[in-house]
Amino acid sequence: MAKRTVELNGTVACAACFLVILSTLSVVSGQTLPTNGVNGFSLHPPYFNLAEGTKITATATCGEDGNGKAIQDLYCKLVGGPVSGDPSQTIQGQYCDTCRAGDSDRAHPITNAIDGTERWWQSPPLSRSLEYNEVNVTLDLGQLFHVAYVLIKFANSPRPDLWVLERSINFGDTYQPWQYFACEYES
Repeated sequence: MAKRTVELNGTVACAACFLVILSTLSVVSGQTLPTNGVNGFSLHPPYFNLAEGTKITATATCGEDGNGKAIQDLYCKLVGGPVSGDPSQTIQGQYCDTCRAGDSDRAHPITNAIDGTERWWQSPPLSRSLEYNEVNVTLDLGQLFHVAYVLIKFANSPRPDLWVLERSINFGDTYQPWQYFACEYES
């Protein structure tokens, strides 16, 4: 059975949390379906969150260096309402905090993106390096699924202006664009 993966590829600023809600086609074996359309069967298979419990990886995470070793990163919420909380954690009016992989209260690993809680994954801040303007998140679905919806919920960051949802059907050797996303600005 071929391994199926979904990859988010593009400009990802600060943090993202997402769910992939998928549908599988069910085969009703040994039953004859009535042809009059009034039979109690739905033409819509059940939906469920396939992302929860699957393998997910990211090419970079806030609070981790390139080898996965814990470091301290400063990040700031760039969007939102008035600043609340400790005034010592504000920089130019924005609430700021630190990520650190070794500290459970300050870690934002990629597994947070699909654990069903309010915790989030955080990409490294661009202040560390502009290379983090592009971060790839890969979700290994393990098998073929027919996708009904993809829901991506961004946390405390501005939305990326451009990103691509890609898929692979050959064990992640190659990826093909599946859906393009971009912001439209009015002049």
